[in-house]
This record gives sequence, structure tokens and C-alpha cells, in this order.
Amino acid sequence: MLQVIYFHSLSRRARRYAKAYASYFGEAQLVASSGDRDTDVAALRAAMAPAFETPVTKAPTTKAECLVIGGDGSLNIAVNAFAYSAVSISLIAVGTGNDFARHYLNHTKHRCTALKDWRWRMRAPYQQRQLALGKVATATANYYFINHAGCGLSVDLMQLQPPWMKRWLGSLSYTVALLRYLFGPLSKRTQWHSHASSGRVLNGQLVVLGRFIGGGLEVYPQANRQRGDLRSIEIPLLGRWQQLAALIQVKWRGMDTSAVIDCRPVTVTEEQPFILAAAAITFEVDGDIVGEGPAAVSVCPQAIKLNLPIDEALCMTELER
Repeated sequence: MLQVIYFHSLSRRARRYAKAYASYFGEAQLVASSGDRDTDVAALRAAMAPAFETPVTKAPTTKAECLVIGGDGSLNIAVNAFAYSAVSISLIAVGTGNDFARHYLNHTKHRCTALKDWRWRMRAPYQQRQLALGKVATATANYYFINHAGCGLSVDLMQLQPPWMKRWLGSLSYTVALLRYLFGPLSKRTQWHSHASSGRVLNGQLVVLGRFIGGGLEVYPQANRQRGDLRSIEIPLLGRWQQLAALIQVKWRGMDTSAVIDCRPVTVTEEQPFILAAAAITFEVDGDIVGEGPAAVSVCPQAIKLNLPIDEALCMTELER
């Protein structure tokens, strides 16, 4: 089997786990993150070149696996490298937010714990699942996402959460960035007019595929990664205290209880694509700033192969039946 270990080079844990898995696999190739997404995508594709000889819909002549040791950003880079290929992905979640793994770990009826153990790929048998991805397309590039794509508020928060803060504060950095946003200058908040909501002024727009964003905020409890249903969330221009009250309500009572935040299913047709952002408005995918709007959003069914421990795969079948 052709195996590549892609790890977050700035994380001490990720480096340690990568070394352990390299010893376990024997002949795996190590690819360290460089800090540049295009460089990393190219490096991963080069390492997996034989796997691209077989379409994802056919039985591969060369079995290939990419073990991702990192967070949602690292996983996003891997899926952008290997979407619609024969390469399967296994995740060891050691990021700041870990919202993709949390999608399967935090469920009230079918709680699964296998992914919490960083050694699961060494210890447990696993199954492959083909999952949907979201896609945003501009005039010059396409980007896949696993959790969400967003503009406005999500980008503003990212700029208030620099890498050093995430490295030193971990998941607490999300709270610090949010406080800086809520009580910082209003003039620095991104604003634009919505395409969908009668032209009202927005502070933020998200298209979500997974249950969680922002290090554990549940915004889409009904998310189904196999069907790939997308949900649009629009956050209008609000005063400081109105926005704080809306956040508290979403956190403790759920996104659907908010009277000011507009949530709706994303419907995409050839005649009327769903548009994220507006001209010159910066957007991000899974926490990585990638371009400026407007961008057309779509869903890509069965776009990526994910390896899950056997008990996790069984739980996912129950979750998404």
C-alpha cells in the first residue's frame, strides 16, 4: 500500500505522532505542512502520483492512504489534494478546533469514542466511507470544504486569532478572538448587502456541511455528510449587545431558536447558483482564507474516501440513516 503521513509541522504532538506512525507503517512517506496551502496540495499529489492513475469510481490498482495528523485545516488541504481520487484519508485529530472529528464524537444517542485515541489507526480495524464535500467556485479557482465556507464575521474572527494565539491558547483562542470581536471597533467589521435576503446588510454569511464550526459551536444538528445537505446562515448587521445576545441564544438554545439569524437549506440549480460573499468580500474555507467573492457554492456527493474505525463506521451509519 502507498502511504503518506501529512502532519502539522508546528504542532509538537503532531510531530511525535507522525514519527510513531512512520515507525508503525514502515515505508510511509512523511510530508510536513509548509504553511502554504498550494505548496502542500502539490506536495501531497506528487507523493501520491500513482494513485491518480485510477478514477475514484473504479477499483484502484494501487491502494493509497493519506494519514492526516492535524486539525480541520490540515484535513481541508488533504481533501483538496485527493477529492475524486483513489486515495483514502485517515484522521488523527490534534488541531485547535477539531470540528470534523467532533461531528462524530459528540452525539447524544450514539456517542463514539474511537477517534479520541490517536493510536486508533494502529489498533482498530476500519472501513471506508465515501462522503460529500462542499465546493466554492470563483472565476479563477475551486475550493472544497469539509465543515463550512464563510465570509464576514468568520474571516474577521480569524484575523483576530493569529497562529501564535492558537498555538499558545489552543481552543481558548476561539473565545479570546470572539471577545476581541464583540468589544472591538465596530468600524473594522465587514459589511455588505445580501444576495438572498432582500438586500439587507450582513455582518456574516456561512454555508455549512458539518454539525460544528468555531471549535465546538453547533450550528447544524441535522447535518448529514453522506447526503451532503448544505445549510446557509446569514448574520445581519447588529449592535454590539444584540450580537452578544444572539450568540448566547445560539450557544445555549440552538441556531434555529434565533429570530435574527436567517437559516435555510441551500438549493442549487444551473439557472440559479447559490452565491457566497459579494465582490471584493474575502471568504474562507474551513478556517483558511482563500479568495474574494462572489463565489458559487455547490455540493459534491461521494467526493472523498474516509477511513473510520469499525465501531465508528457503525455509529455513523446510525447517525446518518
